[in-house]
Amino acid sequence: MLYWHTLRMTINWSTVSFTSYLLHYQLKFLEGSIFVNNNYSAISDFIAIIVGSQMFYHIGVKKGYMISFTSGCIGGSIILYLEYYNKMMRERGLDHQQLDDLNKMFYSRMPWAIFIAKFGTASGFLISYMASFADNRIFPIQKRATAIGFCNLIGRTLTSTTPMINEFEEPLPMYFFIGAMFIAWLYNFTFNLPDFKK
Repeated sequence: MLYWHTLRMTINWSTVSFTSYLLHYQLKFLEGSIFVNNNYSAISDFIAIIVGSQMFYHIGVKKGYMISFTSGCIGGSIILYLEYYNKMMRERGLDHQQLDDLNKMFYSRMPWAIFIAKFGTASGFLISYMASFADNRIFPIQKRATAIGFCNLIGRTLTSTTPMINEFEEPLPMYFFIGAMFIAWLYNFTFNLPDFKK
């Protein structure tokens, strides 16, 4: 049982770590103001800390992860759509007024897409830490340090690839983001813990 929980937590931990850093690095490439995008990302982190802890204690690990990964997939998909829309519109050769309208649209919509995606990664990160350190059903206290160390090692190793992936041509990094979130979302159906933390 410990082996399976370690494998599940390694996949979840790696996913939230990888996607969190990838999205953070992507902020400099996304349309709109980098300052506004960064502010929305930070506000989303703050809210996710509060909401993520409540999800862990009130609805459990599995449902908490499902909500987090769903939020990440939705936010990442909106970002991907906005990137495609931007590329398509700019290839049409817009005049000055149309270009100004397009930029205003990105200034208003991209921060909210980032907010949704970042909420998914940040709340998932918090649930990973809380489940690993506070739920004895996942990691018994006698084996906890080794299991958490293994999860962290694999997660950080995969996360170290995010600066390189971030430099790929757009929108490839967001495909990595959505793909990782979706795989973890599917895999969490195998998490067989009871819904509520005891």
